[in-house]
Amino acid sequence: MEKRTAGVLYATISYVFWGLSPIYWKLFSALDSSQILAHRMFWALFVSLIMLASTGGLKQFKTGLLNRSRLGWNILRAVLIAGNWYTYVWAVGHGRILEASLGYYLNPLVSILLGLVFLKEKLSRLQWTAVGFAAAGVCLKTILVGNFPFISILLALQFGFYGLLKKKSTEGSLAGLAIECLILLPISAAYLIFAETSGSGGFISAGAGMKLLFMTTGIVTVVPLFLFSKGTTRIPLTWIGILQFIAPTMMLLFGVFIYGESMSVYDLIGFAAVWTGIIIFLFSSRKG
Repeated sequence: MEKRTAGVLYATISYVFWGLSPIYWKLFSALDSSQILAHRMFWALFVSLIMLASTGGLKQFKTGLLNRSRLGWNILRAVLIAGNWYTYVWAVGHGRILEASLGYYLNPLVSILLGLVFLKEKLSRLQWTAVGFAAAGVCLKTILVGNFPFISILLALQFGFYGLLKKKSTEGSLAGLAIECLILLPISAAYLIFAETSGSGGFISAGAGMKLLFMTTGIVTVVPLFLFSKGTTRIPLTWIGILQFIAPTMMLLFGVFIYGESMSVYDLIGFAAVWTGIIIFLFSSRKG
């Protein structure tokens, strides 16, 4: 298979995976979001180590883990990705899929701003215009709908800062994720033990099917990230810029047409402003 064709396929599958994720996380809606997060961290470590062992990446994992100069940054990345996972799962479980989708629409534009502030990157006029439309969309949604899209902004900032730190990491994405999950292991394991011993846990008392579902949280977390990393090494970033909107578009459609979340005219105006910014962003990327 041609390198670019394979890259598009890997990246597309990863974004479709993420786009379908609301259906998956809705299956856990009866459980507390903290417990879901703890399971996700625990099983993601297990799956990522298996995949690293099968792909010869354990040496990279050990090297990154033993690099004391990177420990602080690894901890910060772990906190950011855990916060992002929690916020997203909470949003899905509480009927806020539209806000989650808006957050991932905003993410590339937030990344542009973070690059400006922390990496001293220059923004073109088109990129400033794109950011301006996104900001206008958030302001319009706040003024017209009457509520600030806190979940959207939080998701965009969490993943934006996480991506910024990933740019400076020396580990591969899979090894980095394994390190982050290992850092979080004491917290996730302690929480799960406490939940099960106090009677609020959902794993021991669950049937075989539900136990298997808990275990698959690691697969759902790690596999799309692995496919994404394989895709990004094979195709230009401008292509990734286009494909990355598959996931939030699917989330938006699921939220409206499957889970019955309401989208008022005012919501649509806010989204339209953000979508305009995205179109400008894509055009500026192609020009670059």
